[in-house]
Amino acid sequence: MGTQCAECGYPVAEIPGVAPNERNPCPSCGSWARLVMLEVAGEVALRGSLHLKGRHGPRGRWFVEMFVGADYWRNGRRWMTKLRRIDRDADTYDEVVSDPDTGETIYEQHEPLRQHWGHGDDRRTANGE
Repeated sequence: MGTQCAECGYPVAEIPGVAPNERNPCPSCGSWARLVMLEVAGEVALRGSLHLKGRHGPRGRWFVEMFVGADYWRNGRRWMTKLRRIDRDADTYDEVVSDPDTGETIYEQHEPLRQHWGHGDDRRTANGE
């Protein structure tokens, strides 16, 4: 951060934001105009994911569904990496959730799809509500 003369670029020892009537003229060229240089830094984190469904024909029922990428974990209040594959034809449900910073597996489940009920949208019907 610094202040300099807007005309000639000479460094001026002034506090940024001083009113023009309180400034001293530039010792090099006599100008009253100033240029204040500020440095601003920030960070942006980008995350991506892909959700897809495979179908038998253009109007057929989906037989495979996948999700891969960043997913927000509400209980842990942070972003995780998730890989979920649901295959109706092969009767499989696979899900792996891992910490992107450490690579540690947080949750892993592999089971026949016919046994995977009472989760997500199915919770209401599994509880009888």
